[in-house]
Amino acid sequence: MKKKTFFEQYGNLPQYHLNSHLIISCANGQLEHVSYLLNSKEIKEHADIHSDEDGAFISLCMYGYIEHYHHILIKKLQENELYFEPDYEGILNYFIFDQNIEKTEHIINFLENIKERNREFFNQVEKMFYLRDFKNKLERKLPVNTENSQEVRKQ
Repeated sequence: MKKKTFFEQYGNLPQYHLNSHLIISCANGQLEHVSYLLNSKEIKEHADIHSDEDGAFISLCMYGYIEHYHHILIKKLQENELYFEPDYEGILNYFIFDQNIEKTEHIINFLENIKERNREFFNQVEKMFYLRDFKNKLERKLPVNTENSQEVRKQ
């Protein structure tokens, strides 16, 4: 009997299990898993990015924030090849820019609560949302000049 790959095992899970795996993948900084759970054509029903009151976004931020205080432990685990480098910032970029995550009430409240404990992180996340919104506004307001587009394609 052929053994299933890790990702193939997601295909038969109900959405609430996929949502749980999404939250866990965010907490572990596993961008590849997060992307798969939200976009894979192999899954009938994808994980919901806003499930469990935005649990994926909040766990990503919380564990990414906590990770900064565990450098010594991480170094030891890396030396023994027992640790992979999590990509919290990559997932944050993916959520905000690629998945266009809505800044829900849960996310706003979470960011307000973390602001005093980690202003630098708060500012980074707020800046990412601002840049995404600014980019979207520019794209909506800039007229598309089809003549120039066609001329560029010819060259």
